[in-house]
Amino acid sequence: MLPYLSAPPFRIGVIVFDVSAILGGIGVLVGHFVFLRNAQSFGFERQQATRLSLLLMLGGAIGSFLFGLWATGYKLRDWQTLPLSLSSLGALSGATVTAILWSLWKRLPFAQSVRWLDAAALAFPVTWIFLRAACILQHDHPGIRTDSWLAVPYPDWPRYDLAFLEFLFLIPVMIGFELIRKWALPAGSFTVILLVLYGAMRLWINPLRIDSIRYLGISVDQWTVGVFAGLGIFIMSRMQFHRQGQGSK
Repeated sequence: MLPYLSAPPFRIGVIVFDVSAILGGIGVLVGHFVFLRNAQSFGFERQQATRLSLLLMLGGAIGSFLFGLWATGYKLRDWQTLPLSLSSLGALSGATVTAILWSLWKRLPFAQSVRWLDAAALAFPVTWIFLRAACILQHDHPGIRTDSWLAVPYPDWPRYDLAFLEFLFLIPVMIGFELIRKWALPAGSFTVILLVLYGAMRLWINPLRIDSIRYLGISVDQWTVGVFAGLGIFIMSRMQFHRQGQGSK
């Protein structure tokens, strides 16, 4: 059985620091600079990438919040439960929608649009691994009861910690992306890889959730992964016409 990790706030002088908040801040900062590096490697200007990075953070935060409320059934008036309503699937959805809208606003060719998505996809695992580490310390994503060695001794009963399971998934994805990010793959390849891997992971975790909200008999995760699959199929249908290098400015 895994340990029930915790990191209480600590004080330096009159300032109180929360470890989870620090990890979240580090994740956002690291993700920002990784995105800039990726964008520049695809031939985009740093200033333009910086503006889009800030928009992606905003879109991801809004998507995470709104998706979390939808997925859990919480109402806007339920302020005490808002911290629990944040969602990684929502953050990925919000950032993706933001990138698509930004590309449409700029009237970018398809190859440039998906190259921006590739830059964001390559930055997502390293960003979210810090945020999931923060969730592990908060224990705010409990799963079903289990006697598995992956169980965490929650106060009421040993359970899966869904944040920890996602953390484990993100490690090889992050390493793999770093190893292949310079490969001469068609524009959109990294986006499709992330959608496939992350969608499959969410479908695997879905049965481990407590009281998963369903609409028309289909869980929120399943609805979203279906949309991701459609986006991935659309990108793949056009990838063969847009090889690396065409996505540069």
